[in-house]
Amino acid sequence: MEKLFFQMPCLSESYEIRSQEIYERLFDKSVDKRYKDEFNAIADIFEQYASDEELNLQPGHAYFVVSDADHSEIDNRLRYEIMPLIKEYLLDGMLARAKDDFVNYFRKRINEEMFK
Repeated sequence: MEKLFFQMPCLSESYEIRSQEIYERLFDKSVDKRYKDEFNAIADIFEQYASDEELNLQPGHAYFVVSDADHSEIDNRLRYEIMPLIKEYLLDGMLARAKDDFVNYFRKRINEEMFK
């Protein structure tokens, strides 16, 4: 028996998150706007430096949906999920032109060095 699946490529389109209506549907309205800002900061770096193929690597909005109000959950996501993911891309030779911006972003945002 052969199974066929339909796959539709979907890019992490930052303009969707920037739309207030979509944002309110994805994120609890009580959640700090900063989480949206974190998504947009990463998306801006991708938009500035990534090739068309590399845009497929951009972390989606689900990485930025968090429930806590004390910001520890988003900090942990940045430190233990998003930064290692982007570091792996950089070590594999992808997004090379964005390296300095990513290093500076994580250094400033979570006080963490990407490459020690």
